[in-house]
Amino acid sequence: MPLWSDRAPDQPRGYGLEIIRTPQNKPLVAIATSRNLIGCQTHWWKGRTLPCERPNCEACSAGMPWRWHAYLAVWLPATAEHRLFETTAAASDSFAAYRSRYGTLRGCKFRATRTSTSKTGRIKIETCPANLEQLRIPEEPDLVKVLSVLWNLPEQSLTTRRQKFAETELRIKTPADLINEFAAIELRIANAGPGAAPQNGNGEPIETA
Repeated sequence: MPLWSDRAPDQPRGYGLEIIRTPQNKPLVAIATSRNLIGCQTHWWKGRTLPCERPNCEACSAGMPWRWHAYLAVWLPATAEHRLFETTAAASDSFAAYRSRYGTLRGCKFRATRTSTSKTGRIKIETCPANLEQLRIPEEPDLVKVLSVLWNLPEQSLTTRRQKFAETELRIKTPADLINEFAAIELRIANAGPGAAPQNGNGEPIETA
C-alpha cells in the first residue's frame, strides 16, 4: 500500500543512484558524500560494466578480462544532484591519499579530468576539503545496496580484508599488560614464602632437576 504525502521527502529516491564517470572533454567537479569508497573486479560485458561473479562468472567463462573499479557517492554542486561516481584503480589512489590524511572521504571536493579526449583516457583527480559549513550535502548512502540495485544483485554485506584480519588477529600484549603480569608473578612469589617451588607466569610449579 503506498505511503502518500503532500510534500517530497529529503531523499526522494531509494537506493538507486545514477552512475557517472569522468567526461571526455570537460572536468567533473563533485563532493564526496561517502566516508569511504568500495570497489570490485568488473567486466565490460553485454554493453555495460558488470561485477565479476567468480567462480560462476559468465564473462570469465567467455574469456573477458577484468578491471578493478572504485565507487563512491558524490554530490554535484552545479546541478545539486546525488550520483554514484565510478573510477579506475589508478585514479582511486588520490582518494586513498585524501582518506589517509583526513580520515574520511566525506566532504572531499575533487576535480576529475582525462589526460586526453578519448573516453578511455587516463583519469587525473585533484582533491581538497570542501567547506561543509556553507554547504548541505546528502546523507551517505549504503554503497553495497546502491550497487546491488544498479547490478540487480542480491544484497551482500561488504567485509574488507582489514575487517577479516581483525576477526582472526591475536591480541598483541602492550607494555602495561607485561607490567601487570610481572606484578602478579611477584605477588605470588611473595605469598608463597621462602622455600616454595618456583612457578611460571600461570602460577604452575616449574620442575627442577
